[in-house]
Amino acid sequence: MALSVVLLMICGYICYTRQDPASLFKPLGIAVLYISAFAGGFAAARFNKTDGMLAGLFTGIMLMVFIIILSLFLRQNGEGTGIIRWFLYVFVAFICAFGGRLGIPSVKKRRKRSKKR
Repeated sequence: MALSVVLLMICGYICYTRQDPASLFKPLGIAVLYISAFAGGFAAARFNKTDGMLAGLFTGIMLMVFIIILSLFLRQNGEGTGIIRWFLYVFVAFICAFGGRLGIPSVKKRRKRSKKR
């Protein structure tokens, strides 16, 4: 959550310094969404320590449902939900699952070398 806020503040500053900030809202917003989704899946796997892909996928599904519900309340009149938008929603779950897969802590133990004298 804190990462999302920081990224949104950075993107807000980038938009503020441009002449046409409206052209950057959508791509930067989607980038922040996917980076936050990846970080959420990664953090869920680190917290769970086992089965990170499942933890990331569950986190992604919950985030996807939250975004869908939020977008239903915030959409403009006459603005539909096309297949591309649904693909972007489902892609959030896959990004979270990928972050969860990478977030599993490695359990490799080092073998101590015996000193030869």
